[in-house]
Amino acid sequence: MKKTGAELVRYALEQLGVRYTFGIPGVHNTEIYDQLAGSPSITPIRVTAEGGGSFMADAVSRTNDHVGAMLIVPAAGAALATAGMGEAFMAGIPMMVVAGGTRDDHGFKYQLHEMDQLAMVRPITKGQWRVQTHAEIVPTFFKAWEVATQGEPGPVFIEVPVNLQLFPGEVDVLPVWVPPRTTTQLDDRLIEQAAQLLVEAKQAGIFAGWGARDASPLLIELAELLEAPVATTLQGLSVFPANHPLHVG
Repeated sequence: MKKTGAELVRYALEQLGVRYTFGIPGVHNTEIYDQLAGSPSITPIRVTAEGGGSFMADAVSRTNDHVGAMLIVPAAGAALATAGMGEAFMAGIPMMVVAGGTRDDHGFKYQLHEMDQLAMVRPITKGQWRVQTHAEIVPTFFKAWEVATQGEPGPVFIEVPVNLQLFPGEVDVLPVWVPPRTTTQLDDRLIEQAAQLLVEAKQAGIFAGWGARDASPLLIELAELLEAPVATTLQGLSVFPANHPLHVG
């Protein structure tokens, strides 16, 4: 079958359960925006600056069971988006960043927004891809989502050249997304060791961060059992109730 790259991007994002994209339309991503305008499940949200949009995508990932995403123009848009991408990278927040790219099918240089985006974002992303064929698009998006959400989460960056978006190309099959099965292996020995240290402590205190976000009830129970004061990091402000008598800021 023949599909444009823009159609394939829409298909991949829909398969991955993306609900919102944040960014600004431009000459290097208009075709994708046109596709998302007809999507029944994705709402593209236009922002006034990609920097703000990157923090919006970060917030979506922090507060929902789906991953926040960006749809931006290359170079200038990507540079502005690095603010929120860097924050997400440091805080362990998954994010999908989709950027248009300059044409790679005619050999001419010095195009508008031509730069090595992957090199720019490499220090603040878990993975970076520049797709080169239509057949690569959907598998690359699926792989990027896995990298963004597996282990220590973080942002990923995918560049889709505008010529792939514009023109149809041959695709053998449209793969269906099957979420990978993940299991967390706990080291019982380390848990036992931590429990023993807490039992033996004369003045136990708890310093909790974003990693405790899914364990707030257990954190409260532990603090009350130990009668331990609890402080949080800036990222972990929500993991322990501020009106609890043991909360110290």
